[in-house]
Amino acid sequence: MKLAYRYIFRELLGPMVFGVAAFVTILVAGRPLQDIMKLAFQGVEPALLVRLFLLLLPPIVVMTLPMSMLLATLMGFGRLSGDSETVAMYAGGVSLYRLAIPVVVLALAVMALTIAVNEKVAPWSIDQSDRLRDQIEGQVSQQTHVALKLPQYAGNQVSGMVLADVFTPRTGILENVTAHEYRNGVPTRVLWAKKAVHKTDNHWKLIDGWYQNVGPNAKGSPLAEFAEWDLTIQQSAAEIEAEGKKPAEMSMAQLIRKIASLNRDGRGAETPEYEVAWWNRLAMPFASVVFALVGLPLGLRPHRTSGGLGLGLSIVIIFLYWVVWYYTGNLGAKGVVPPFVASWFANFLGIGIGTALLVRAPK
Repeated sequence: MKLAYRYIFRELLGPMVFGVAAFVTILVAGRPLQDIMKLAFQGVEPALLVRLFLLLLPPIVVMTLPMSMLLATLMGFGRLSGDSETVAMYAGGVSLYRLAIPVVVLALAVMALTIAVNEKVAPWSIDQSDRLRDQIEGQVSQQTHVALKLPQYAGNQVSGMVLADVFTPRTGILENVTAHEYRNGVPTRVLWAKKAVHKTDNHWKLIDGWYQNVGPNAKGSPLAEFAEWDLTIQQSAAEIEAEGKKPAEMSMAQLIRKIASLNRDGRGAETPEYEVAWWNRLAMPFASVVFALVGLPLGLRPHRTSGGLGLGLSIVIIFLYWVVWYYTGNLGAKGVVPPFVASWFANFLGIGIGTALLVRAPK
């Protein structure tokens, strides 16, 4: 039996590698390649373009892994079925369901690889490619975010607002910081500093700034300068780092912190988008298993499934999956359906179709 499993693995690995190369090429040939060609004609150094191209690849590879699993199953079992090798295996006492074991094992391995790349590599590469693109366009940016807006709360009321131009996580420094203090919704004091240095937890040290009391009870209050001023910001350094990031640029841990931060600040209506993004980190890799389940019975045909037919069928199935996944994802981000349902509906639909096809497949 182990010999049969190894044989099926070999039949799947070749199309799997071909699928990754083919789908990456198709996806890169669209917008990414057009952008890079446009920059090339603008005289950007080739070394920078090569680096930008490499940084754009990880998110694309993440998307192609489940697609390649579908193509590998279609082509692999198309070849086995076309040469009647599946019939020979049936005659040898190997059932269709046992033939599916190596497919499921490979799909789970692809799923694990997709989660790892999506969690550890893709967010970093998106962030780095954005910085490099800014640098290429003459907007050199060493910082992570611009125009930070951090509301402070006392109970359910806003008690202050901290604004900063940039935050550099490596040094723990906020630059060009303005802090507003409120009482009963009325500003009572304004502070400004060139920078704020992160000390511990929520404690920061304002450096070289001034403050002024404002409001009806502060008539004629002078502007006073200071060299240092202790400031407490309710958001942690990790939350500030994630502030302003797109969900695709966040790790799962950052998404959880963002959701908790929004709930704590009374902005629960904004959490569905981030909750959908969190569930997508698991749902999208699981598509490898769904595609394997759909591809196996479709590959079992009396005639060999050619590479072109397998690729074409894969594109059609992937397109239909993507339409459902994208539509429900948008409904989830808007709070129309629960985030879990929005992320996993396409997978549940695929599992249902795959199971029906498997039951009706020739055995």
